[in-house]
Amino acid sequence: MSTGLSPWRVPAVADLPAWTSRSELSYGALASIEGCALRGALSRRMGKPTSSAVGALNGTACHAVLEDAIEALGHGRDLKAALDRIGPFSGLVRTKVLEAVARAVEGPRVLPQTCLQLDGRTALNSRIKRATADAGALLRSLSVCELLEHADEIVSEPSDVVHLDDGPWRPRPDLVVVAGDHVTVVDFKTGALPLKQEPIREQLMLYAALWEHGGRGAHFTLMVLHPRSAALVWETTAAELAAYRVELTRRGQRARQRAVERAPSTGEWCVECPARAACGAYWQDQHESVGAHVDLEI
Repeated sequence: MSTGLSPWRVPAVADLPAWTSRSELSYGALASIEGCALRGALSRRMGKPTSSAVGALNGTACHAVLEDAIEALGHGRDLKAALDRIGPFSGLVRTKVLEAVARAVEGPRVLPQTCLQLDGRTALNSRIKRATADAGALLRSLSVCELLEHADEIVSEPSDVVHLDDGPWRPRPDLVVVAGDHVTVVDFKTGALPLKQEPIREQLMLYAALWEHGGRGAHFTLMVLHPRSAALVWETTAAELAAYRVELTRRGQRARQRAVERAPSTGEWCVECPARAACGAYWQDQHESVGAHVDLEI
């Protein structure tokens, strides 16, 4: 329907989620803020989803299974035992998928049609099969590359907060394997890989730079494993990570300031933003560009 809203008629949103300059940053939060610092806050306030719960379900369940299996490896079990633990239609896989479905359906930001897509027994069983196959393929990839053969330390999703000059960061790599002064940072992907690999490499650089902060490791391998694609591998050093950390600190300072100010970024992508109905910057941009504006989806 036609809104014809002028910027000053946009409803005020006074209770947006709070953000301070000392709030924790992660790779996802940094990318989101650099894209548009206002979108996430408005989406949470309006209860709008920023991604498809159905699309993320397989990855969520698969990562949960892998975390459990890798934790078993860290306690001295061999890889075969871990693979047996996630055998076809195992109770572990089914439990993890059902937990992911429950969180998705109960989430306040999930669309009604998404809940319907998650309710069918046939669809659920197919997702259990997919998560089982993906988790097994990823663990077999670890076996093929012999990454765990000589590991001194195996860490699944370390949750330590790292403090840089700009503030606290919380890196969450899927897997870190330490062998002497060599550190391998692994990220598991289950969705379609982007054509450009640089964003993936940057994500792993961030994880490695935060892990290395404090002198942990001299040589680093960055690895992406995918159940249906060849592994992506990059090499880097502590010196390169130190230089990257300087730039990361600058980006963090800018991102924290933008987040506190809730600074919007407007452009052609705004017409697809789920929170645009409450975004004054969106309507201001449309008002200045074309005067009265028609948005058929609002």
